[in-house]
Amino acid sequence: MSLLLLLACTTGPPAVSGTAGPNLLLITVDTLRADHLGAYGYKRNTTPEMDRLAKKGIRFTDAYTPRGLTWPALASLMTGLYPVQHGVRTNAMLLTDAPTTLAEVLTGQGYKSAAVLTNSFDQHWEGFSKVIPIDRDPRDGVAAAQAMAWLSTAKAPFFLWVHLVAPHDPWVEHEGTKNFQSWFYRGPMNGSVSARTRWMLTRGNQEDLQAAIDLYDGEVAYTDAMIGEILGKLDDLDLQKSTLVALTADHGEELGDHGHFLHHQASPWEGVARVPLILSQPGVLSPGVLDVATDLLDVGPTLLELL
Repeated sequence: MSLLLLLACTTGPPAVSGTAGPNLLLITVDTLRADHLGAYGYKRNTTPEMDRLAKKGIRFTDAYTPRGLTWPALASLMTGLYPVQHGVRTNAMLLTDAPTTLAEVLTGQGYKSAAVLTNSFDQHWEGFSKVIPIDRDPRDGVAAAQAMAWLSTAKAPFFLWVHLVAPHDPWVEHEGTKNFQSWFYRGPMNGSVSARTRWMLTRGNQEDLQAAIDLYDGEVAYTDAMIGEILGKLDDLDLQKSTLVALTADHGEELGDHGHFLHHQASPWEGVARVPLILSQPGVLSPGVLDVATDLLDVGPTLLELL
């Protein structure tokens, strides 16, 4: 289902670049809670770049994922189908029945396409002329560099999908980007899977939980900085007005909101189910906020109609 009926009141005339439609830059972030973005009311300054994108674009207040796992959620985003329909019910399952993907539709319309993926790059993402797997650290930094390099030589119209992963565990600190870790904390929470599991099993204390949240927020800030670099490259190439930018996430994360749970798999709660969704194209989409419930299945059809 497309959201264009809702966008109609905020959408200006379509962008025109010769005979081609606008380019598409789709950025997805692994394990990104909507409520840890400033644009969604978070008090910490974790996401200045995403907040700027939201301010000049359209922010959807209530967007949801159909599954708190990366492979099923991204398959739904790319096909417009629920996991029970496309068959990717959990991670590492492949798209076997070959449902049509967003990339296949755009390639059929003459778009050059590439995917820079830090997760699920072994999936059968049909339609992309190039899939660039990122499996070395710092993965988001490497992914941003690869995305910018591809943009530098891309011919319009193009579709670039970049999937970033830093907010997914394990959580580490990054030099040169903002971190939120307390100088006074000396406890066992270091952001590793084992430390988080130990906290869950032993019903750890609030101080350790706050340390986990601090590390998570630092990873969100690092990813935000990498998104800023990619968007900055669009500006440098003078592509901001001819490129539709969409930003969302595969799912969020539980951060001790419900008992002692620090994970996303199997959680039906808001922290995992609710994701950010922002669309931006200066001069075409008028800035605004849409207070409407939607989900990742709506994103592909909406992007296609806008393009």
